[in-house]
Amino acid sequence: MKRFLLMLLLLITAIVLGGLCGIACEGVPWLDWLSYSQGFAFEPGKFINIDGVFSLTFGITFSPNVAQLILCLISLFVYYKLAPKLCGGK
Repeated sequence: MKRFLLMLLLLITAIVLGGLCGIACEGVPWLDWLSYSQGFAFEPGKFINIDGVFSLTFGITFSPNVAQLILCLISLFVYYKLAPKLCGGK
């Protein structure tokens, strides 16, 4: 359980920091490639629609940028180096 929480904490931190880095590097000419993102979306349409009164829609949108992907890979590397020392075991 400790290992899972550690990995989750590292990945969430990497995603948030990667998003911030991507936004910060957006205007810098030689770091602009870190802010490049490609979006993926699953939007099946309206689930419940009561003629303009109520509309319920389910969907998910995922748009990672390059900085987030790099930091996620770094966080996985850090996890595999740090987890045995903090949590014991293999």
